[in-house]
Amino acid sequence: MSSSALFRVFLALSGALGFLFSASIAFAKEDVPECFDALVRAKIVRQTPSVFPDCGPDCIIMVWPWFLELDVKRVITGEAAKGRQLTLAMQHTSFRRDLGARRWWLRRNSLGGFNVLRIGDGEKLAQCTNGTPPMASYISPGPDKTLDDLLRAGEEAYKLYSR
Repeated sequence: MSSSALFRVFLALSGALGFLFSASIAFAKEDVPECFDALVRAKIVRQTPSVFPDCGPDCIIMVWPWFLELDVKRVITGEAAKGRQLTLAMQHTSFRRDLGARRWWLRRNSLGGFNVLRIGDGEKLAQCTNGTPPMASYISPGPDKTLDDLLRAGEEAYKLYSR
């Protein structure tokens, strides 16, 4: 099974379990990106997992939303600002910091920022055409919350990763 097929299975399961989260982590099949908005060369400056509640003894969470602050050195194609940008990614653990700058495929999200796309080995992804609507954000704050609130909660809960 390809990595994108496995990711689609995860997305379906995440949507089914979404009611457990105070911040919405809801996905639908149509939210799986078919294109990217920008391909950039960037280095990770900071990576912080979002907080998720204890979902009980029969629950295993393999990936969940993380905040990745990228320092974009070069925009290879598409439109994205150079410099530091806070993006959202679906991860199990932190990326290795010793890898330096690497390529990141970004997709505009419904909150006005970018989601980092997971591209499997050998997979090709087309650049989005003008007018393509943004995909759903990997995490959406609940009522009376902001992404900054969720980031601060993640930093507090996971101080180890917030460096």
